Amino acid sequence: MKHIFLAGGGSEKDSRKIDEEFVKTVDLTKPLVYIPNAAKEGKFSSCLAWFKSAMTPLGVENIEMWDSLEPRYPIDKIAGIYLGGGNTWKLLEELRESRFVDYLLQAIEVGTSVYGGSAGAIILGKDIRTDISLENLKSRGFEGLDVVSGYSVACHYRPEQASQISKLVGTLGCRIIAIPEKSGIYLRGEVLSVFGEKPAYIFNGSEITRLKPG
Repeated sequence: MKHIFLAGGGSEKDSRKIDEEFVKTVDLTKPLVYIPNAAKEGKFSSCLAWFKSAMTPLGVENIEMWDSLEPRYPIDKIAGIYLGGGNTWKLLEELRESRFVDYLLQAIEVGTSVYGGSAGAIILGKDIRTDISLENLKSRGFEGLDVVSGYSVACHYRPEQASQISKLVGTLGCRIIAIPEKSGIYLRGEVLSVFGEKPAYIFNGSEITRLKPG
């Protein structure tokens, strides 16, 4: 069964409730794998410090950063995988070029908990053009990993973006889950649950469904 977590972005305080749900699903005796590659290379150390500041208060002590994108252990020897935020295209391109994407997809298939924050969440969806910063990358492929039940994922969502997201549904040809900061989605199998202080939204053309937390 899939265990996929999608955070809308923001600070560690904004994502606290979805972080707590994520930690409940992992074996804390095993290393939690942190992938910082959406960030600039020179920022990895500070990203790791931030990640530890978010996870340590939740009881996670065994953390490993795999910025080389080379698996160190078989999938059954890790607690889970956390894909950090930053540059969506950079993250997806590096995952594919390194072939770490194969390890990631296998982990999802066998039920390993996988968390995507902001850019990390977007690449797990069907199409990454939900990241509006990619609008000018006309010549590149935009296919995400498509492990979120056929949805594309939009993060940092604000209500004033509703019209833009509705139009994007037609462009991409798929439904979109829009997640604001202070909110997150847990996809358990094919069941979506919202955790956080704000609702998430499903866009299907002109139809918008509000998903309340809890």
